[in-house]
Parts: sequence; structure tokens; C-alpha cells
Amino acid sequence: MKYTCQLISEAHQIPVYYVNANGDLEYEFTKAELQKNPFYRPIKEQLSIFCGSGNLADSPLFFSNSFLHFFMIKVHQENVSLGKIIVGPTIETEMSEKQITQIMDLFKGYENKRNLIDYYRTVAVISREQLLVISKEVYYMIYQKRLEKTLVKQQNSILEPKDMQIENADLELSKGRRDFIFHSNFTTSAYYWNI
Repeated sequence: MKYTCQLISEAHQIPVYYVNANGDLEYEFTKAELQKNPFYRPIKEQLSIFCGSGNLADSPLFFSNSFLHFFMIKVHQENVSLGKIIVGPTIETEMSEKQITQIMDLFKGYENKRNLIDYYRTVAVISREQLLVISKEVYYMIYQKRLEKTLVKQQNSILEPKDMQIENADLELSKGRRDFIFHSNFTTSAYYWNI
């Protein structure tokens, strides 16, 4: 698994982690400049949110928070869980001024807003389609089986862009602050957006 994670990280310039069946981080391949930023959250802090137990479905599970995208593939052999490979964070496009302003609005009163901007500029820019292709590549490297794009899309609603309706702006802003600080969306991450 270590070599597979390292290859994916080097080939696509994105962070890759391997978490064993006990939930312990075994391997991490992340750029040093990303790790140095105060907004970087080690994947170990997020394991309880993103890597809960569950079925042994091995197809990629996609999840997102604060404009950041990840996917996870559970690794098993003969119905015995060996661990999980987690890839991300990535962002879809370069951060626009509007997105940067939205994020900065969440952190009114935060003194070093430059770190926030630098963090998002350090994260790899990869489209949803390309991230889907990378997930198929990782899946093939693990299981030596082809994975159909339509199957992955059916299992992951996050791959389909949706317009969001905001009913209560103050409540959504509060949730946004909470989710950004902890790099997770507690409502949706609990089930990995596997709809």
C-alpha cells in the first residue's frame, strides 16, 4: 500500500493517506508547504469523521467540505478490512476573489487572513471529472478491476454539481464557520455522501 500511495501522490501532486484497519495513520504523502500552513489539519484529526466503520464497499466514496474535495477507497481482501486510502484535499478551480471573500467573511476578526489564502493556493487544483478518473486509477491499482464511471457517479451525489438553496443565511454562515474550522461537514460526512 505504501508504494501505491506514494505513486498516486507523486503522479498527481495531491495528498494521499493510508489508514489501517485499526484507524491508525500508517502512511502520509503530503507536500511540506501544505503541512506548514496553520489551516492544514492532519488527516488523523479527521479520521473519526471521515473513516467510520461500515460496509466493505470498495468503490470510491467522495466527500467535500469548505471547497475541499476528497475520496476514500476501503481496502479489503476476502471480506477482511485492511484499511482505507484517502486522497485529498483538492479544489476544483483556482479560488476566485468571491470565494476568497466568502471564506474571509467566515473568519471576521481572524488576524492572519493571508494564511487562509495561502492554504487554498497550496491545495491541488483538480476537476471533479479528473478526481473521478484518479479514483478509478487507485481502484484499479488495488483490485486490478475496471470500475465504470457511471457506477461511481451513481454512488456519489457529490460528483453531480447542484445549486444550493439557502433558507437561513445566519444559520448557514454559522455552519460554514464550524465546518471550515474542523474541515468537515458533520451533516453529510457522516455517511460519506454515498447516496
